[in-house]
This record gives sequence, C-alpha cells and structure tokens, in this order.
Amino acid sequence: MFDYYIKRQHEEQEALPAVEVDQLLDSQEAALLAAAAATVLRPVAPEQETVEMAVKVPQVPDKATPIWTRTEIPESGIKTQDRKRGPKADTENHEKVVRIVGAYGETWTTDDNLLEICEELDKQEVPVSKTWATRSDGVARTWSRGRHHYQHLVIKAIKDRISAAEKANQPGPTGS
Repeated sequence: MFDYYIKRQHEEQEALPAVEVDQLLDSQEAALLAAAAATVLRPVAPEQETVEMAVKVPQVPDKATPIWTRTEIPESGIKTQDRKRGPKADTENHEKVVRIVGAYGETWTTDDNLLEICEELDKQEVPVSKTWATRSDGVARTWSRGRHHYQHLVIKAIKDRISAAEKANQPGPTGS
C-alpha cells in the first residue's frame, strides 16, 4: 500500500525518477564548474565587453593591507583592546536603580521602602530579571510582583544593578 501511495503521489506531481534527477544535478554541477573555470581562465578583453559578458574579477588586496582585523595579544598576555566580551551593560537602567534606591538611603530594604522602590522601578520601566517569568515558585514580569513572590531575589537583583552601575563608573585599567 505504501509503495502504491508513493507511486501515485509521484505521478500526480509529475515527479522525475531519482536516477534522472541525480543525472540532471551532476550535469548542472559540471556545467557550472566549467563556466567558472572558463571565466577565470579566459577574461574578456575590454573592447569585447558587453553588459551580458562583463566579468567582475575581484581585486587582489594590497599586501600592506592586513586581512586579519583583530588586535594582537602581546607577549605579556594582556589584550591591547579594552573591549570586554559579552553583551554591553544596561547602564541607563542601572543608573535609574541607583537614583531610585539612593533616595531611601541605608534603609531601602525595609518592607515599606522596598514596596515603594519596586513601584517606582515599574513606573520607570526598568526591566526585571529574565528568569523571573519562568520560575516555578511564582511568575513575575514586574518588580512589584517579584517582591510579592520572592523578596530576597528582588533585593539581590537591585544590589547587582547597583554594583554594575558602580563598576561602569570606575575608570578602566588604562586610566580612561
């Protein structure tokens, strides 16, 4: 039954047999390779060139122009480039967190203050941790909901953002 079904589908779609398709592919590949070889070996003279026959030969780069654009690692093992790996820090939102929490001073972790801070973070549209939306102990897509489900993680997330803002404001190793 299965073979009958396959044969019927091939007939309805006017499909070619696999052997014939393989032969067609082989002949097309050979023609393509021959055309590519002829193009490289037989460039067209400028007076014979037409729009249809124009051959664009890639220019060979000057030997003085480096083809490798990465910076070298000196023998000391320190990279010459200051760029760190990974995504760039979200300094704008980290600064928002610092401004909001800074208004509460050292007592920002108390329940009442944390409630107000979370409401302000939501109002300022500071993104929450991505993993909060998939937690099994309570899904949270806002700071207020996160405080309701797992206050300790909200405090940790805020501390992490404050720490990231402080790191971003420190000068780099080269004194920049």
